[in-house]
Amino acid sequence: MKIPSRTRHRLLLGLALSLATWCQAQQTLYVSSTGNDANDGSVAHPLATIEAATRKTAWNQSTTDTLVVKVLPGDYYLNRTWTISKAPGRPVAIRGERDAKPRIIGGMRIDGWQRYNKGIYRTPWPQRGGKYVNFEQLYVNGRRATLARTPNEGWAHVQRLTEEQRAGNPLRTLYLEKEHQKALRQLSEEARKKVRVHMLQKWDVFVWDLSQATLSKDAITFTKSRMNSWNPVIANTRYALENYRGALDAPGEWFADETDRFIYYIPRQGEDMASAETIVPTLEKLLVIQGRENTPIRNITIENLTFCCSSHLMPAGGEGTIQSAAEMTAAVELNFAEQVTLRNCDITHTGAYGLWYNNRCSQCLVTQCRLTDLGAGGIKLGNYQTYRKGQTVSNHLTVDNNIIADGGKVMECGAGILNLHSSDNTITHNDIHHFFYTGVSVGWVWGYNEGDRYNPTHHVTVAYNHIHDIGQHVLSDLGGIYTLGEQPGTLISNNVVHDIQAYDYGGMGIYTDEGSSHITIRNNLVYRCSEGCYQHHYGRDNVVENNIFAFSQKSQVLWIKQEGHRPFTFRHNIVLHDAGTTLNDNQAWRNGKASMESNLYWASGKGTRFGSFTFSQWRSQREAKAVEADPMFVDPTHGNFHFRALTNASRIGFTPFNYDEAGVYGPMKGVSTSTGNGPTVTDGTIHFPF
Repeated sequence: MKIPSRTRHRLLLGLALSLATWCQAQQTLYVSSTGNDANDGSVAHPLATIEAATRKTAWNQSTTDTLVVKVLPGDYYLNRTWTISKAPGRPVAIRGERDAKPRIIGGMRIDGWQRYNKGIYRTPWPQRGGKYVNFEQLYVNGRRATLARTPNEGWAHVQRLTEEQRAGNPLRTLYLEKEHQKALRQLSEEARKKVRVHMLQKWDVFVWDLSQATLSKDAITFTKSRMNSWNPVIANTRYALENYRGALDAPGEWFADETDRFIYYIPRQGEDMASAETIVPTLEKLLVIQGRENTPIRNITIENLTFCCSSHLMPAGGEGTIQSAAEMTAAVELNFAEQVTLRNCDITHTGAYGLWYNNRCSQCLVTQCRLTDLGAGGIKLGNYQTYRKGQTVSNHLTVDNNIIADGGKVMECGAGILNLHSSDNTITHNDIHHFFYTGVSVGWVWGYNEGDRYNPTHHVTVAYNHIHDIGQHVLSDLGGIYTLGEQPGTLISNNVVHDIQAYDYGGMGIYTDEGSSHITIRNNLVYRCSEGCYQHHYGRDNVVENNIFAFSQKSQVLWIKQEGHRPFTFRHNIVLHDAGTTLNDNQAWRNGKASMESNLYWASGKGTRFGSFTFSQWRSQREAKAVEADPMFVDPTHGNFHFRALTNASRIGFTPFNYDEAGVYGPMKGVSTSTGNGPTVTDGTIHFPF
């Protein structure tokens, strides 16, 4: 039968439209919290996980067209980690709704809360697959609850610690405050085994449980307890006792009782446990992108998603962290990944770090993301594994225009951004605040490059970041920006660093620690630090120029170790203070080889003081072109370091820089950093919730 030409034309047009519609449909796969991984991924029959999308034909197609994996609005409670281990044949965008930001939740919701007594509520311990789930964090209405502890605020103090060796193992005997020793004696043996002693020692954290300890009237003797030999627990080490029923006595505290298998919680003001969203995290990692050395995962963009509620479980006997909690994992981890971007994502309520570019990642970007309420730190770049000279490390990673805040909730020593063995990175325009340890840490080699010891970290740019409220009087020996080892090409510039407060010593704005060398520090505004605005421990050939250092409580600029070479050139800087000394009192300033050139110094009150030198002695013996004069800032005591006039600054060749450019920009301006646990920060203004 002959088909009329008009009808044939309609059929061909319809077929073409159908084919176009089908082809277009293959460019988008849908994921829904009510989906099924056996579905085809259409909008009518969506998948349940991102991982399932990697098994679809569209993922494997070799084309330049972008495949969109659209994550529909909703809450995705995971019972296993989403993993991308198959390299796509094309660019892929994994995308949620920009405003909805679907939540990828590493745990399970629990309900059924009933009033128990004295303001305490309880609910049965959750089970999955007929087994009780293991968890150590709890979130109520988007706020981290506090594991029952005493004291409720602040810390108690270790009275003393003794150590002896028995059969090659250290036995450590810990003497606590008498009231706490008494409380432990009143517990049953089984309850006592679960109690934890959470200790802060300088820059480290140690948590020991009593599962491998014996109790006497006056002390506890531990048969297994991790402790760093270079930073041991000593008398006056701060501690809190955690995880026993008797410590449950304050709003926001919780305790899971293994005896009766109930979870107990004291609601905060305004919390209605009949409707509260309560989540226990069960997964350490929510998303892992796992490429291979020869087949990396490439060309993936992840945007508009919220990753929340990851877990951290303490090993039996306890744990002790290394510096910056560097060994802790992260909620989102990448290995052997290239050109992977995270944009406009939230990572929050974590058990450890938020995001980790681990093994051999390159040309990756994280931007416009918000990382808050973190168990340890924010972002790790590279790793701390033993490095062999010539071995490739993660490189060319960019962390730009993010808010990274409110860390150290499980292990206080996490850093905002921790750049380990990783090179050629760019860390710019981030707002990093409210960590108990360091804001940005760069390098992981203590000392100089010698023999097999070689620092692969180099050419890292840390610029235009706003770093503030670091330390918070909790840990010591820390910095707003902290560096280690030789790192040629590393640049620290145009950052605003302020309110860096240590517990008892070492609260530095910028801190070039052991072996820090070949680093340029330029155009930074650093003020209100407890120990010093800039401290150099030891290293060689650093350049510190055109910075403003102001209002440190002890000394503005510190030098710790004198060596036989030039540690740094210090030139065209403005140093201002109203307390403490200009320079610390160290022999290095008298006999060392630092080059001091054309700096301006000014102090109210007792005037400038250069270690053991007066200004006139300093000028005549160490810095002939030093100037002592008012820098003529508008209102520096209230944070306004703009110039009323450049009359005196021009005398030392100081070049004004616009410090207002530091911090987040564009759509991130004005974004709240509140996690419900602490202050809200909007446009640089801190609003406290009490």
